[in-house]
Amino acid sequence: MSPAMSMQMDDQTAERPPQPPEKPVEVLLSEVLDPQKREEALHHLSERRHSVPDFALLIWYTPCIISLILQVVAADTRVRSNFLKANIPQYLYPFMLAEIKSRNFEYLRLTSLGVIGYLIRAATLIMQKILSTEFGLSYICDKADRFCAVNKMLASMVTSTEDDKLSARLLKHVVSCYLLVSNHPRVAECLYEALPDLMKDGTIHRIFQDDSQATEALQELLWNIKGRYCANGKGKDKVKM
Repeated sequence: MSPAMSMQMDDQTAERPPQPPEKPVEVLLSEVLDPQKREEALHHLSERRHSVPDFALLIWYTPCIISLILQVVAADTRVRSNFLKANIPQYLYPFMLAEIKSRNFEYLRLTSLGVIGYLIRAATLIMQKILSTEFGLSYICDKADRFCAVNKMLASMVTSTEDDKLSARLLKHVVSCYLLVSNHPRVAECLYEALPDLMKDGTIHRIFQDDSQATEALQELLWNIKGRYCANGKGKDKVKM
């Protein structure tokens, strides 16, 4: 190699900016929890999945990370149908019902709830199963932020089904969820305000006219909220039975 070529290569090497050191996998896993750093952290984790020893163990024993990754997948409409076909949401059900009070499991339950929220239609039946257990009902209703998240999901089902001519089968599960919630004393009194108008103005009742079981569930729900909300004279003419 000529001296001139050697000098040219040395100059090019010197001009290259120094590469930042690779972050430890543990740091990348913690950055997944930060919405501002999540996308880049997931990208680096994906690149290093074959080069880091015990990578699978690190991921497996960080369940919050797993549920966050599932949340990212569930939010992408391009893969959501495949996500549902694989029945992956069913694996979140035990997380929601785990009677462990640690902070990590609390976060795991919240992120699992977020995954379910992205899968609104398929999630309604899962949510019904969760609310049908004493622990699941208490977990959802004992804190305002959890109830608000579930109510937002259920209410969106009622409004979104307008475009699908209000699917009676889907609405039946929504009514069942609200009925379960209406039996919880903490949220029962505020449920009237949270309930979608279509469930209070007789619209849903007309949809259930050929389904006696669904009609009974809706009437029981409305009776529950009418009894509690109207006990002090509020809105007694607003809830149609």
